[in-house]
Amino acid sequence: MKIARLARAIRVVKVLRFIRAMRVLVFSILNTLRSLVWSLVLLFVIIYSFGILFADATIDHILEHADSMPPGTRDGLVKHFGSLVTSMNTLFRSISGGVTWEGPAYSLEHIGVEWVLGFTFYVAFCCFAVLNVMTGVFCHSAISGAEKDQDLMVQALLHERESIKKKLLELFKQVDDDGTGRITLLEFEARFEQESLRAVFEALELGAEDAWTLFQILDSDGDHFIGVDEFVDSCIRNRGSAKSVDVCALKHQVNKVRTQLVDVAKSQEQMQIELSAMVHKLFSNRHHHSTEI
Repeated sequence: MKIARLARAIRVVKVLRFIRAMRVLVFSILNTLRSLVWSLVLLFVIIYSFGILFADATIDHILEHADSMPPGTRDGLVKHFGSLVTSMNTLFRSISGGVTWEGPAYSLEHIGVEWVLGFTFYVAFCCFAVLNVMTGVFCHSAISGAEKDQDLMVQALLHERESIKKKLLELFKQVDDDGTGRITLLEFEARFEQESLRAVFEALELGAEDAWTLFQILDSDGDHFIGVDEFVDSCIRNRGSAKSVDVCALKHQVNKVRTQLVDVAKSQEQMQIELSAMVHKLFSNRHHHSTEI
């Protein structure tokens, strides 16, 4: 029976791998566990420090005014700050919604206004500083963890690629007026003058100064026509700014061209030397023949 339950649990976990939204939530929660532990430690230190202050002040006040203190006031102080554990419990509930902090603050009025201000400072400090910083750390950890997961990255890239393909197909249909399945330069220039179409290209990170430049970029085979597959592949390949792999590929091509140019220069120098030798030999033979005559 236990094995069957374990098998069902494993199947549920496997199903979660194929649900992208659920995977993001699960991995985000798992990646925030480390931050959660240290956040709880920090919160415990803060509550422990303030709890000692309020508990000591409450106990000293009760001991000094035990005879003249009304029973209701004493019960309120003991209820909220009668011991270290009670004080820490009250402080935690005051910032987590477990209790309205007006009651503990009213009890501290009998000790002194400075303790009410100290309690107010504690609530403001925890709510506006500590808890907000913890929330920011959790969000950062969750986003970082989701971005580092390889399966999620692959799914996100595939989803983005499919979405871009659909947009590019719709864009191709708008440019292809005659419905032939390929775009000519005249069609592209006529459509490129429209602001709405240029805005779509800008949104897809395919902006260009003129239609001719963009047409030359998209026409990868150089046949002066752009088909559907060629249009989609060229747009996906050329969208956005240059990446590191693009820069490395360009650097490799430049080095290759440089090597070829050096070889051509050496060949020209060798040819010039041979040509000079031939000319010199020719003039020497002619001069020798003239001398013999």
